[in-house]
Amino acid sequence: MSNFSIAGVDIGNITSIFSGDIPGSSELIIESRISKYSDVKELGESEIFEIDDEKWVTNQGLFKNEHLKFQKDNFLQLLYYGLGKTCEHDKIKLVIGIPAGQYNEYNNQLKQFIMENNFRKIKIGVGEKQQVRNIYIEEVLVRPESYGIKYLKIINQCEKGVRTLAADIGGGSTDITIFDENMKFIDGESLDIGLLDLYKKIRKYISTKYCKISLEDAKKVFDGDMKMVNITNYKFLDDYLDEFMEEVINEFKGIFPDASACNIFLAGGGQKYGYDYFTKEYPQTIPVSDIQVNAKAFYILGVAKWQTK
Repeated sequence: MSNFSIAGVDIGNITSIFSGDIPGSSELIIESRISKYSDVKELGESEIFEIDDEKWVTNQGLFKNEHLKFQKDNFLQLLYYGLGKTCEHDKIKLVIGIPAGQYNEYNNQLKQFIMENNFRKIKIGVGEKQQVRNIYIEEVLVRPESYGIKYLKIINQCEKGVRTLAADIGGGSTDITIFDENMKFIDGESLDIGLLDLYKKIRKYISTKYCKISLEDAKKVFDGDMKMVNITNYKFLDDYLDEFMEEVINEFKGIFPDASACNIFLAGGGQKYGYDYFTKEYPQTIPVSDIQVNAKAFYILGVAKWQTK
């Protein structure tokens, strides 16, 4: 029996996903936002946790959009909360992703940042059910986001001997991982456009025409999770999506003029919105509908590297 856990982690600007080894609780999806605790927030359903002598509440607060996601001021809190919820042991070997376009320049910086902050005491929950964990990250392996697709069965849908592009429409950017004809990682590119840009336009439209609204609520309106009594026609959501996807595909074409000759995977939180647009331009597009794919693949990669045989 190993005395450590392996974790695969995908921290995004909108959603953070964790894959660990706690039986029955090995996977976790949370919004990438937390807020400082107050007594009023005890009335909500979100979970309370304490780290660095400060209390936080999950799935509340603001989305933080940084070019380098590990520089977000909530990065470590999200990381240790997710590890505490999904990992059986306090000692952890971690596989974490970074946008493919940042991999060559920043992967060592991300690894160094985590190892310089590789221990946290975290308390999850309140009262008698509160859990106290002393999380220690022993090792870190950084890989490009979407890199892990090559470890999943979906890769069998690819045309053999053909270059592959894995596009991930995320919150702050659209990242493309490039594989050669033998599915070896070559490089990555990042398009400076993501779902938060779409939500910002929707927020501006609603705030101008109807009433002030937060970015977080604009996302809920677009996702269909929230309605507003003063809005009867939501066609503007489709119009903004058309505009957003046109921009994504135009930039994609500019960087990859030969994409029509490549295998294409479409993943990320924007996959479900962008798939129909991509297939019109690239009929060979393969959808990766499971938003947990990166975290799951990173976990599999970690098991292959560290698990005792």
